[in-house]
Amino acid sequence: MPLRLETFAADDDPPAAVTLPEAGEEARFSAYDDGYAAGWEDALAARDDDAAKMRDAVGQGLQTLGFSYHEARMHVLQSLRPLLETVVAQLLPRLASDAIGPTVADVVMTLAADCADQPVTLRLHPLSRAAVEGFLTPPPSLPLALFEDSTLTPGQVMVQAGPSGARVDMDGAIAEIAAALAAFYEILPAERRYG
Repeated sequence: MPLRLETFAADDDPPAAVTLPEAGEEARFSAYDDGYAAGWEDALAARDDDAAKMRDAVGQGLQTLGFSYHEARMHVLQSLRPLLETVVAQLLPRLASDAIGPTVADVVMTLAADCADQPVTLRLHPLSRAAVEGFLTPPPSLPLALFEDSTLTPGQVMVQAGPSGARVDMDGAIAEIAAALAAFYEILPAERRYG
């Protein structure tokens, strides 16, 4: 059935009927399909654009977060530097001085157990003698001799039992810790540049 449209004319003529041919229906469906396809493509493009913006925003957020973490870490490490240097320079030598006696006593007992029939000799700095002797209570059957050696530092003790020997070097350990700490803080600026 043909479509009739009303005309709005100014005169009093009766309205004339307008009919659309069947080809108009196909054109209308084709235009609808074309419009739907164009709308779908626009929606996909908008979705891809939104996803790209979101990826950029997340990437920027992660970069900012990483930068903030890195800066906070650097600040904390730089703030700890004076404390760590004081610990290495002042606290560790005191702890080493207090620990040298028990440490040497453990080494002597271990070597004496391994070489029971051998005499044990200790070479140590004169300032360390009292601290070490206070912890040495060897069994009467263990011959033990202490010799003062000014070429050693107060934190060094050489223990010899027959062919076996050991070296206690508290000063060397503290020096290694101090060097490692200094090296760590030397590489921090480079880490800031490249991190």
